[in-house]
Amino acid sequence: MRRLGGLVSGTARGQGRAAALRFAAEGALVVGGDLRHEEALETQRLIARDRGTALTPGPLDVTGEDSVRSAAR
Repeated sequence: MRRLGGLVSGTARGQGRAAALRFAAEGALVVGGDLRHEEALETQRLIARDRGTALTPGPLDVTGEDSVRSAAR
């Protein structure tokens, strides 16, 4: 069985949160984060509660190459 995965930035709120929730609803393993790490953790809780899957959150600054590489590992 093939499982989709995705890296989503801005998972704390708005379009990033909506994308993470939608991808999880479709069965994807979502890796993402936000500079607002505590709010991204709330998105993780929503996904785990509603979808039974997990978001792997972490501080993510898409303007920093090292931050993006770290999140993608």
